[in-house]
Amino acid sequence: MRLRPPVQKSAAGSAPVSRLATLDKVPAATRVRVTAIAGERRLRLRLLGMGLPVGALVDVLENRRGSVVVGIGGLRLGLGRELGRKLIVVRP
Repeated sequence: MRLRPPVQKSAAGSAPVSRLATLDKVPAATRVRVTAIAGERRLRLRLLGMGLPVGALVDVLENRRGSVVVGIGGLRLGLGRELGRKLIVVRP
C-alpha cells in the first residue's frame, strides 16, 4: 500500500497541489521547509555550509527559468535549477 502526501486545492480551485514538491516547482512568495536533499553527502555538506540544512524554513523570493532565489533569515541565496530539483520541500 502506497501512502500519498497530503493534497490541497490550488488557488484556482481546479487542480490539486501536493504539499510535497521540489524547490524548483515552488512559486515565488511561498514559504517552505526543506525536508530532504536528494544527492550525495558532498552536496548536503555544501548546502549546510551555505546555511541551507534539512529542516530550514526557506522563503522562495524568485523562481525563474534558470534559477531559484531563496531567503533564509537575512541571507539571499541563488540556486541553479538543477540544485533546486534536489531539494525536497513541504509547505508548513
